[in-house]
This record gives sequence, structure tokens and C-alpha cells, in this order.
Amino acid sequence: MSPQVIGTAGDFFVSSSGSLAWTIGETIVETYKQGEGYFTQGFHQPSFLTVTEVADQSEFGIFPYPNPTTQSLNLKITQAGNYKLELYDLTGIKLMSFEVSVDEPTESHRIDLQPYAPALYLLRVTKLNSGESFGFRIERL
Repeated sequence: MSPQVIGTAGDFFVSSSGSLAWTIGETIVETYKQGEGYFTQGFHQPSFLTVTEVADQSEFGIFPYPNPTTQSLNLKITQAGNYKLELYDLTGIKLMSFEVSVDEPTESHRIDLQPYAPALYLLRVTKLNSGESFGFRIERL
């Protein structure tokens, strides 16, 4: 399911320095708060990534390289298992998501970043059997 909006005008722009999305005339846009939770309406709502810990990823055997990169990123995972890879821009919009199965701990997986503008991105790697997630800041030059 892709987000859709009905508005009187709007557009989306991408450049080497970032992106801009805007709309005019959304019919219902409100924010509700109850206790600790929020419910916000409107089209331009980012997905939220919650960082609970910053750890040395080398102990988990996940190595993105080269970083920064110009076209593609290699991800070396040294522990066998099934993983979900998700790439986000800095507004929290998910750009890609796919799963990989690591049988040999020497495998590298290539992520093509050529379709994306030079910018900072967030790569989330989730071990599917345990639910542990690891985040990496990726710079596309």
C-alpha cells in the first residue's frame, strides 16, 4: 500500500541536497494526544525509527562497505541466518526493503544506491529469528 493524498495542489522534488514534498488543501489534518500516545493525520507523516542502543556492530558481524559510497553498498554479514534489510531516507520514508538468507558467513550482499540522490541514509538490518535490529548511517556521494 502506497500513501495517497487528495489535495488541491502538491508536488515532490528530489535534488542532490535532499527532497521536498508538499500539498495544499488536505481536508482533514489534526493531532490528538492521549496519555503518552499521539495520533496525527495528514499525508506527510514519516515512519519512526526508534534507536534504543548504539552498540559496536562489529560484535554482531555486520559490516557495510564502502561507506561513504558513490553507487553501491556491500553488506558483509558474518553470522548465518535470515535478515531483513531496510533503507530509509532521513525523513523516515522507507526506500527499499528485502530479505536475505546468509548460509556462508563470507557472503556479501550488494545494495544498489545509484537510483538515489547523494545524501545520508539509514540502513536497518534485522535478524529475523531474534528480532534484533542494527542501524547504520550510510552516505551516498
